[in-house]
Amino acid sequence: MRRVDQQNNFTNIGYRWWPEHWIINWGPTANYRLNFNHAGIREDESMGGGVDFEFAKNISASAKADQTLERFGGINFHKSSYSLSANTSTSRLFTLRGSVTVGDEIYFDPENPYLGRTAQTRFSTVLRPTPRLTSQLDLNTSRFTDIRVGAQEVFHVKILRALSTFTFTDRMLVRNITEYNSYSRKLGLNILLNYRLNALTVFYAGYDDHYRQADLIPDLMDDEFFPATAFRRTNRAIFMKLQYLFRY
Repeated sequence: MRRVDQQNNFTNIGYRWWPEHWIINWGPTANYRLNFNHAGIREDESMGGGVDFEFAKNISASAKADQTLERFGGINFHKSSYSLSANTSTSRLFTLRGSVTVGDEIYFDPENPYLGRTAQTRFSTVLRPTPRLTSQLDLNTSRFTDIRVGAQEVFHVKILRALSTFTFTDRMLVRNITEYNSYSRKLGLNILLNYRLNALTVFYAGYDDHYRQADLIPDLMDDEFFPATAFRRTNRAIFMKLQYLFRY
């Protein structure tokens, strides 16, 4: 949801050295951000710094630390976070990306917000086994713990997403998206055929299928004493669309 009633101020500065050896370039960065609403109340303030590296053979890495003030529910929360990220694309056959972020985060409960600890990871790989086939696999995780009572886990979400595209011709391709969410226990499948009739007209045909663990579907609770954990279909759809671009 887009935020409104904001007055944003932002500045960023950085410097680069270019040894142009196995390290192509590297350097520090610093940023500062300050947000007020139109009533003059400070809602966000953050300052951070980091260092970026560009290596030979399309390899890059960065490290960053941030100190943030965020206002939620009329309370000012002070947060610290630290992150590491890396990217490599040494071959046209694959690309690897990854990042890890740890630090403080707000539990956004309007009735009882509090500051906890978060750990987030993002890993992605893009595979190009043939010129016509591209597959991207993403794994995102987010773990939140309540540090008021030790390190009690509040949630641990894992989202696995696969996107594959096969190009038959310059005009026709097929795309598949498969996604699984461990928190909601939902599985989604989507297949889309794309055919370009001409420069202004595209035809789409697709199939969409969604599943969820049966004991989490309110209308499908077969037995409260012996709940079913198999996946059940919640909805599916077949659709077609013809898109035409008018120019005048």
